[in-house]
Amino acid sequence: MLAPIGRRFILLLIAIAILGIGYTPVSARSVEVSILGSTEEIDAIEHDGVLFFSFSRLAEMLGGESDWKIVGHTVVYSDDYGHFEFLLGSPYFKLNDTIYNMTYPAELKDGQLFLPGMTFIPFLDRVEAQKITFDNDRAELRIDSEYFNVTDLTVSRKANGILVEIYLTQSLAYQVFVTEGNWVNVSIRDGKINARRIQARRDPRYMYQLKIHQAAQSGQVSFRLKRNITKWHDKFVSDPPRIQISIPDVDFQLAEEDTMPEAVGPDNKIDVIVIDPGHG
Repeated sequence: MLAPIGRRFILLLIAIAILGIGYTPVSARSVEVSILGSTEEIDAIEHDGVLFFSFSRLAEMLGGESDWKIVGHTVVYSDDYGHFEFLLGSPYFKLNDTIYNMTYPAELKDGQLFLPGMTFIPFLDRVEAQKITFDNDRAELRIDSEYFNVTDLTVSRKANGILVEIYLTQSLAYQVFVTEGNWVNVSIRDGKINARRIQARRDPRYMYQLKIHQAAQSGQVSFRLKRNITKWHDKFVSDPPRIQISIPDVDFQLAEEDTMPEAVGPDNKIDVIVIDPGHG
């Protein structure tokens, strides 16, 4: 993670925001986003023919993390390919170590960050792995996701347990390991994971959770099962290429209404410990 934005940069952008001329939305619109062979609509606003799309919604689709850095002023977005910082009311933003000008200022509306599509998307396309294009006249944003090589996941019931299959576009080196809390983790070297599709495959009959971890050099699929894991078998199968994980357990079938147990495993931290004096 890069160091926080410098004080001088913040002061410069705040001065620009105060002195600059504000933009008022003249109409509410929507932008059609093409991704994963389907289309979704996200909010947009228009100024004199220039469409500003909801970057907050697009960030969710891209799988990065966005957050307020200075409440009411700065929004930060990071993923595996770039680190952005935007100042509301300013056309200037920071991409990694460099300041750029997207001509039109970033805006806040209904709790969402809006950016000008035709002048900002070229910067985003510069750092993302997939091809991203924007058509202002058609109000369309296209994300070419053919770069995914970890494409899908299925869970099927077998006579002696369950079979989890992770589909690939080619043979990739991988490792399967189990951690505390019945987490099965599949680390795939050079894996680019279609996170939205795979997370949609969580089967509540067998899994409590399903998480995706994406790094520059590898990807990891982690799922928390509803039964204790004593042994498993894994292998790579071609035509189509996929990783098969067999978990033998004739009693694996559980009801969907099973409640979530106490959380143990990745990304679960203790935030506060309270000690009640007088009770030992």
